[in-house]
Amino acid sequence: MPIAPMPPVTLDEFLRREAEAGEGVRLELIHGEIWETDTTTRNAWHTFVLFRLAYIVETWLIHHPQITAFAGVGEVRCEITQDPPQIAGIDLGVWMGPEYAQVPESPSHPRTPPVLAVEVLSPSDTHGDISEKRKLYLDCGVEEVWYVDPELRAITIHRNGQEPELLSISQQYVGQGTFSGLEFDTRLLFERGPIV
Repeated sequence: MPIAPMPPVTLDEFLRREAEAGEGVRLELIHGEIWETDTTTRNAWHTFVLFRLAYIVETWLIHHPQITAFAGVGEVRCEITQDPPQIAGIDLGVWMGPEYAQVPESPSHPRTPPVLAVEVLSPSDTHGDISEKRKLYLDCGVEEVWYVDPELRAITIHRNGQEPELLSISQQYVGQGTFSGLEFDTRLLFERGPIV
């Protein structure tokens, strides 16, 4: 006898389960299912690259005050979609619009997808999880999804309807459209020294 499919998890159910989850457990709500992963201590490369990326993005926003935005770093929880609710944690995200003139307080997380989602790859990331989240982000309107690989010292940039762009350590990111004025040498993410 066939088993009936499980109904999608609601936002209230997700928030209840998240409140009950033990320390070190990370939950995400994707396609009506709760994804549970262990929160791992990030290695030195992961934190080094993430810190430098956050500095570059925040500096860009400070030098472009006409942009109303919020940049969050370190597993920022956000609602990728509201119907059905999908909640993901992003290593670094940028949200734009008048509602992001201040840091979100209530609810305590952005309720829209970011314009930029950055994930710094860890040894525990699987190809399947990366592909699923990339597709989810782009399908929900994220303009650019970056996967930063500290081991390969490269960034893969995904945009809707375009082939992925791979930037090696010797190349430069030059933002277009929404990201005009955001420019940096990829090597700055992987080498010590001043960020200029």
